Amino acid sequence: MDTITLPQTFFTLQDLSSLGGTVIAVYVIVSFLKDYLKILGKRISKDGSGDWIVRPSSVLISFLIIIWTLVIREEVSAENIGLAVINAFLVALIAGAAHDYIVAPTKEKAVLQAMDKENLRNNLENQGSSEAKNISNSNNISG
Repeated sequence: MDTITLPQTFFTLQDLSSLGGTVIAVYVIVSFLKDYLKILGKRISKDGSGDWIVRPSSVLISFLIIIWTLVIREEVSAENIGLAVINAFLVALIAGAAHDYIVAPTKEKAVLQAMDKENLRNNLENQGSSEAKNISNSNNISG
């Protein structure tokens, strides 16, 4: 039987300094803030849609984490800040793709299940009405 071994340590600066560590941190932070970000986005947006704000927020959060690690490691330079901008987009893109990979199949499955239930309900209603017509037709013939 396979067992799952949970990590025994928290994030370290070394973890956050890697692409994978930053992606995980951004994914977790944005997942927690997403609903609040969407509310803010709806208030700002003229068309009432709040989803647009999540991706720019992911880039901003990525950038802040990368800059924070540069400051702590005392590696702030024009070159590293420029690279941080590019890397922030890369991290946000990967975190968004991870979200789509994890959540999209679940949402699609839920939508398909809802559609199946609706189709079943419609079929039962149609069968019920056709059975009712058959019964009334048989009553008219015999009556």
